[in-house]
Amino acid sequence: MANERHKNHDSGENSGSKESGNAFNLYGENFAPPDLQASETHEFDTLNQTLDQLDSCLSVLEEKNENLNSKLRNLLDSNKKAREELKELETKKY
Repeated sequence: MANERHKNHDSGENSGSKESGNAFNLYGENFAPPDLQASETHEFDTLNQTLDQLDSCLSVLEEKNENLNSKLRNLLDSNKKAREELKELETKKY
C-alpha cells in the first residue's frame, strides 16, 4: 500500500510549482487552476507539503503495523507449538 502511494511521490512530481502557478497532489496530478494568485499558490504549496508530511507519517505507521503484525504471528505460532509440546508431554505421562 505504502509503495503505491509513493509511486509518483518519490519522483519529485508532487511539489507545487510557484513559477507556473500550479500545485500538484501526491500523485503528481495538477489540481490547482492556472489563474491562481501568488498567495493562493502559496496556500496550495503549504497544503501540499502538509499532505506530504501526513503521507510520510502514514507510511511509517503502516510499516510499524506490518512489523508488529509479523511479530504477533510469530508469537502465536511459537505459543501454539509450545502448547502442542506440553500436550504431548502430558499424554506420555499417563
